[in-house]
Amino acid sequence: MKHKLCVRQAKCSFGASRVEYLGHVISADRVSTDPKKIVAVKEWPKPKNVKELRGFLGLAGYYRRFIKHYGIISKPLTDLLKKDGFQWSEMATQAMEELKEALTSAPVLALPNNCVVFVVETDACDYGIGVVLMQKLYTASQMKWIAKLMQFHFEIEYKKGRENKAADSLSRVLTGEVASMMLINGVNELFEKIKNSWERDPLTKAILAKVVSQEEGHKEFTFVNEQLRRKGKLVVGNEPTLKKEILLIWHETPVGGHSGIENTYKRISNLFYWKGLKEDVTMFVRQCATYQRSKYDSAAYPGLLQPLQIPFVAWGSISMDFIDGLPRSKGKTTILVVVDRLTKYGHFLSISHPYTATSVAQLYLDQVYKLHGMPKNIISERDPIFMSKVWQELFAMQGVTLSTSTAYHPQTDGQTEVLNRTLETYLRCFCADSQKDWASYLSLAEWWYNTTFHSAIQTTPFEALYGQPPPLHIPYVPGDSAEEEVDISLITREFKVELLKFHIARAQQRMVSIANQHRTDRQFEEGDWVYLKIQPYRQLTISNQTFSKLSAKYYGPYQILQKIGSVAYKLSLPPQVAVHHTFHVSQLKPCLALPTNFNHPPTVDVSSPNCVQPQEILERRIIKRGN
Repeated sequence: MKHKLCVRQAKCSFGASRVEYLGHVISADRVSTDPKKIVAVKEWPKPKNVKELRGFLGLAGYYRRFIKHYGIISKPLTDLLKKDGFQWSEMATQAMEELKEALTSAPVLALPNNCVVFVVETDACDYGIGVVLMQKLYTASQMKWIAKLMQFHFEIEYKKGRENKAADSLSRVLTGEVASMMLINGVNELFEKIKNSWERDPLTKAILAKVVSQEEGHKEFTFVNEQLRRKGKLVVGNEPTLKKEILLIWHETPVGGHSGIENTYKRISNLFYWKGLKEDVTMFVRQCATYQRSKYDSAAYPGLLQPLQIPFVAWGSISMDFIDGLPRSKGKTTILVVVDRLTKYGHFLSISHPYTATSVAQLYLDQVYKLHGMPKNIISERDPIFMSKVWQELFAMQGVTLSTSTAYHPQTDGQTEVLNRTLETYLRCFCADSQKDWASYLSLAEWWYNTTFHSAIQTTPFEALYGQPPPLHIPYVPGDSAEEEVDISLITREFKVELLKFHIARAQQRMVSIANQHRTDRQFEEGDWVYLKIQPYRQLTISNQTFSKLSAKYYGPYQILQKIGSVAYKLSLPPQVAVHHTFHVSQLKPCLALPTNFNHPPTVDVSSPNCVQPQEILERRIIKRGN
């Protein structure tokens, strides 16, 4: 009355035995749902639009605290509230009926009874305390024990510092229903094994005796509540079986999560102590087969850059590669690029699909062999043409050595890869608007490339091959002297070749020094066991699963049969694995301990529904070959 505060009589109830508040009925002994609201929910018709659905969910949302898994049950209905997502289905009808059933059978919340024992359940955590207040949870016999305990005087003592760290950490790690079962059944058993290890380990037994007798010399050890601790961490005796069991729990279980060395060590060192713990964790994690197969390799790119040997003569060692995927131009669809590794001189030869090893070899004879002869070595990628038996036998009869790049390591043929990119850029500049004219520019592109200054040899490929600069058709300027041109003819051929080798060697040293800054040296010996990495795009071609996102990153392990070169290795793959057996060192990871089960890559099954099949045949063509 003093401050003139009033209440609205229509919203007040005096001397009532029950009060309705926000859809709930509160009485002297309980809190329950409003029967009127429940009837309205139960009789709610099938929503015809989003507005009616919102009304139903809004009314049902009043009692979500009464319904277990409310969010899961109502999810099909809440999904219909999304933009343009209202399409009623059988799943939505089922969800609505389940929600009505849950509301009509909603439990009644009892009010606290001061005459009944209260039970407080809490946790031990550094960041906050979760508390549940409960009553009437025990049987008659259990209540008798509680009554006896209530006769004693209890004090809750908070232990500050290191003595409390292990208990807090253990309660944080062991969470959820599974962890609760471990806490009840497993921790006590593990603790008994740790106590027994103190007696079986002479060193730990001696320390325990001195700590119990409070002798000097072991200040970092304490013995409290029948627990031997060192700086607050539970001491584990020198028992390999027990140590391995602890490592298994804190690494291979869902609690450990197959973490790395540092994280696993942190988890265990927060709880336990034994001499050499860091070394044991390191060896255990490195020998874990699941961890090795599933974890990515965080090391810098394995395998130092290994430049190829510098050729001795021009066109003694060449590289080959195809540029395909081009539109048909003058009946041609592919470019065969042939490059001399010493002079960097290149030939660009157009060819049409389909081509075979025989037709490509004939093209080489017609366009390159007649000018430069047969090389001693040919470097190429693993194209089916270059890997065919016809190609291999054809050049083997001529005494030519064939060298192919290792799997997933195109740096072996990096010279041709760079030239392909350069040639594609040239053609793109002149044929972007009319891409079917690229064949008309191919000869001009070859002349342009061979007469362009090359940074690796510090001259043009034309001059490196022929010993003189290419003829340039420029107008005569009065005052020019031809005496400088005479100097080129005075340089001997041998000196020219040595100069090319010097420039190439210097370019290789520069590339090696730059590339190896981001690489690590990784070496294996014949007989070693390694895990094999299959690249994601390769996994899609051999996988028998629709999705490969969570597939293992590494397979095996496999034994090394042969070391090929400096950074390539031949593995003993099973016959059913449809992958080439030679791999670059970057795809390999050492296996320190052989697992009991070997994990092989999936094999191709053409009858599997996951095997890619053509969607439609657009055209058929019959081609006559020979007879």
